[in-house]
Amino acid sequence: MSPQISLPLLGEGTAEGPQGDLLNTFDATGQLIMPMPGITPIVEEKKERKKRTYDPNAPKRPLTAFFLYMQHARSIIAIDLGADAPKGAIQVEGELRWAYMDPREKLGWSSAYQFNLRLYNARVHSYKNRNFDAKNMPDGEAFMYAKDFHIPMPELKEIATQAKVPVNDKETIVELLQQVTAAACDGDEEEIMNSVYDIALG
Repeated sequence: MSPQISLPLLGEGTAEGPQGDLLNTFDATGQLIMPMPGITPIVEEKKERKKRTYDPNAPKRPLTAFFLYMQHARSIIAIDLGADAPKGAIQVEGELRWAYMDPREKLGWSSAYQFNLRLYNARVHSYKNRNFDAKNMPDGEAFMYAKDFHIPMPELKEIATQAKVPVNDKETIVELLQQVTAAACDGDEEEIMNSVYDIALG
């Protein structure tokens, strides 16, 4: 029969005292945790983000409706705020004006973006068909290309839904877009851009 060993309960002292027992336990545990020679710890490798390839010859995307608006409004806002305006105030004020802009006016800027997006899509189509100078294609030529190759006007449904434009205003926008189309057929680039800004400004 093997002799029975009585173990002290937690909190009870031993012959060595409570601290000696505790230190021995920590030393024994530390030896178990120490790395074995020849075994290297596993280190997680960081996943590298794939860099987006940039084609310098590809056509550039058009400015969004907001940035198109800011391009036009920046100088006006600067005059309104004055020369003492702190750095970044023009951008903040522009964002506020955009946020509180009348939906019909915002739809005008969105329509201008939509028109520019169609021209961009025409340039991309031309570029993919081995016209490596497509990014330099004038607006009138891009418009005719879009017409010849049946590149449609992109639909921006969410903008029309947000704007909730009354029927009369929709008719006005259609009329202005038809004027832009007529100007583009004549090939007068300045007239095209003026018509686009007329749409944007109402």
